[in-house]
Amino acid sequence: MHFGVLGTLHILSDAGAVLTIASGKQRLVLALLLIRPNQPLSAEYLLDRLWGDRPPRNARTNLQVYVHRLRQVLGEHRIAHGPGGYRLAVAPHELDALEFERLSAAGRPAEALALWRGDPYADVTDVDELRDEAARLTEGRLTTNEDWYGTELDAGRHHRLIPELQAFVEQNPLRERSRGQLMLALYRSGRTAEALESYRAARSRMIDELGIEPGPDLRRLEQRILEHDPGLKQDRELEAADPAPPARHVPAELPPLSTTFTGRRTEVKSVTEYLTVPPTDGAVTVIAVSGPGGVGKSALALQTAHPAAHTFPGGQLYVDLRGSTPGAEPSVPAAVLARLLRSLGVTEDRIPAGQDELAAMFRSLTSAARTLVVLDNAADAAQVRPLLPGAGSAVVVTSRVVPSTLDGALHVRLDTLENDASLDLLGRLAGRARIDADPEAAAELIQLCGGLPLALRIAGARLAARPDWSIAELAARLADDRVRLTELEHSDLAVRPSFAVSFDALSTDAGRVLVHLGVLGLTSVGVPVVAAMAGRGDVRRDLDELIEAQLLQPAGDRYVLHDLVRLFAREVAERALSTAERNRALRDVMAHYVATARVIALRIGGERACWRTSAGPAVDAEPAVITDGDAAADWVRAELANVMQVAGQVRELPGGADLVGSFVAAGNYVLSGLARTAEQITLGRMVLAAGATDQLRTFAQLELALTTMSLRQHEASIHHGRAAVDGFIAIGDTFGEASAAGWLGYVLADIGRFEEAFEMLWRAIEIRRLTGDRFGAIATANQLGLVYRASGNLAEAERVLHDAVLRMRELAAEAELPPRQHVLQAVLLGNLAKVYARTDRPRETITCLEQAADLVTGTGHDRLVPKFIWGIGDALAQLGEHAEARARWEQALELGRSAGIISQAEAADILGSPTPTRPAALR
Repeated sequence: MHFGVLGTLHILSDAGAVLTIASGKQRLVLALLLIRPNQPLSAEYLLDRLWGDRPPRNARTNLQVYVHRLRQVLGEHRIAHGPGGYRLAVAPHELDALEFERLSAAGRPAEALALWRGDPYADVTDVDELRDEAARLTEGRLTTNEDWYGTELDAGRHHRLIPELQAFVEQNPLRERSRGQLMLALYRSGRTAEALESYRAARSRMIDELGIEPGPDLRRLEQRILEHDPGLKQDRELEAADPAPPARHVPAELPPLSTTFTGRRTEVKSVTEYLTVPPTDGAVTVIAVSGPGGVGKSALALQTAHPAAHTFPGGQLYVDLRGSTPGAEPSVPAAVLARLLRSLGVTEDRIPAGQDELAAMFRSLTSAARTLVVLDNAADAAQVRPLLPGAGSAVVVTSRVVPSTLDGALHVRLDTLENDASLDLLGRLAGRARIDADPEAAAELIQLCGGLPLALRIAGARLAARPDWSIAELAARLADDRVRLTELEHSDLAVRPSFAVSFDALSTDAGRVLVHLGVLGLTSVGVPVVAAMAGRGDVRRDLDELIEAQLLQPAGDRYVLHDLVRLFAREVAERALSTAERNRALRDVMAHYVATARVIALRIGGERACWRTSAGPAVDAEPAVITDGDAAADWVRAELANVMQVAGQVRELPGGADLVGSFVAAGNYVLSGLARTAEQITLGRMVLAAGATDQLRTFAQLELALTTMSLRQHEASIHHGRAAVDGFIAIGDTFGEASAAGWLGYVLADIGRFEEAFEMLWRAIEIRRLTGDRFGAIATANQLGLVYRASGNLAEAERVLHDAVLRMRELAAEAELPPRQHVLQAVLLGNLAKVYARTDRPRETITCLEQAADLVTGTGHDRLVPKFIWGIGDALAQLGEHAEARARWEQALELGRSAGIISQAEAADILGSPTPTRPAALR
């Protein structure tokens, strides 16, 4: 562990990660312990420094909490408590202040000064002891600076030392030792008049401010300069070693700007402004630009560095650190430093051998004149840290990983380009006329490139090289997933190697996670799916590693895979995994989906759901955490597209059709409530086509009967309903037979075939009676009431529905109902309300619908609540309460829009009418 106090207080773990202590009081406790490392501080001492003479009543408890939380960050062993108080255990090499004093005492001033990052304890100097310690360390820094100047003068390097000495003396004008060093450096450089002028300026200031003459040593040095004392001259060998350069070498190494750079206006503005304002505290301006490969980090760095170049009189340096260059090893910091020193005019014989000495010389030269350094393509913060320039200069770092341990850095993360910027980039490369000639093909091409600048550059370059191609032709080539990465190669540009560099640097576990994501073909996943796919629960660190490698992007509690990265992962999976391994991953994820669907069914439907959750094979899989109906609905919205993707692949595998069929059987409890009709139909047809068991095929027939009816496809619904009835009879499932018969009766009634409808419904009711299924009998009574209403017998419909509501309330009074049974109660009330509405009883209609809306809220049935709310609006309008009615209609439309069953345009069109008409989705 490393504790830093020579600047802002910071802590690094052994792995180099920044350990954050956000609380000001905790940071103050740590700072006080660091002043006296390995020495005990009493609780009374700490309490007095934390609160002075006005401590809160629970001050001692608060102190204990602060120490406890510090231990959580630093480790339990770090802070001990004994008779003398609290003691922080720190080895000498772990605290930069101790290391600074050790190196200074050992005569190694350059290394000692390299440890400083700013003013000591810069962010915690709010008690006297800390201010005193900061002043002591600052004095030590000034003295060590003078020691280093003395070493440099003794080595004959007086020419190069003058700019730094001048800056030091300007900041510390009353320090006589450094003033004498500046006078001596000027005199040895043949600048006698300036040396004497420096003395006169010091004397005048000391008389004016202190009322005293300079000390005897400084006065004696002035006299020796006046007398041209030969003893002040350096011996000839050393003097020859530091010849006066004719002028300082000012490098200008920035590569030219890209003529196709587009977009990024916000990033360019913020970075350019940050670069052009010099730091005021002796710090270094650090800007870290991160993002995935091919996103344009280098282009942004140059786009901002060029406009700011005029504010750096020391010049501009540029190095490609090769941190993510295919086939190349990252550059070694020592070699980079030697190259940078040569760029600054240091001759080969003057370049030191060790990395620390190289870094110290580099900082010295770049602090003498404000210099801009662009470190492109860095591997990580460890590679960059030795290359940081001296105080006042600036560095722009680009890297695929976020170099989060660089102190005080402005972090800029780049993502893919927006559509307009992508069009602009493509137009600059391929010609704007070609883009304008076929905007639809251009939009498709941009989508296939995923907005990735590198991919767009390749596509544009290929179009520029082939003027005979249309944009549509290239888009058609890229549309084939199997060859898209191959098509995205041109000359020395290629997408695949860019991803390969990041992939090759991954740990084994993180690499396997990415490869398995390639098997699934999913672009957005949650942790439970990744855990199921990997066959283990501890996958968060692997996901973090993939994020840091810019191969995965966080999106709330989910993770997003760029389309091109997905194709790369699939290619690797096809090479690295056997067919059995790929199939296992697919089956395991589908089993996770089945387990989750069964959990949802049991949570919403209670024991009655066992009829559905017991259909199909047992699965040994961990389900997602589902707490209630709303959580179930959220899970479906997030995961259903993935379910469809995996089901389409797994259905052809041995046992796969049964897994899909099991999901269909259990999934009804939430899919039907969310109006996921298209997905239900697709899944049902998969089961019928893939050869699942008779039981699961029968469930699929029932689901198809339900969903085709919601689309008003009566003949299809009747066909599947009869198949379901026959199927349940064949397998001896009377519960299923009653369910299918009741639904078939409802469908037959909807097209006026009432005789057949009543026959089916009474058949279902008889089965429910014989089996003692009270809830099922109530559910069938609901269907019977609907049929009576449809046949025009409103009195009988009211009687049946009213009786069913009462029986449902009796059930609810006897035991707590699961959410699905609350839904049935709400549906009964909603259907009874429709009878009241048909018989002109708006008050009873409103009462029923308000109760129904309350019952169904939170059960995951998104489409029912807005239906009930709209009906309340209709009844209010019938009563002449038009303002209140409109408010309810607006509420219903907003709920429908949130549920995804009504579009924004449809809602706006409906509300534009003086008397809104109920949309089809809410009927």
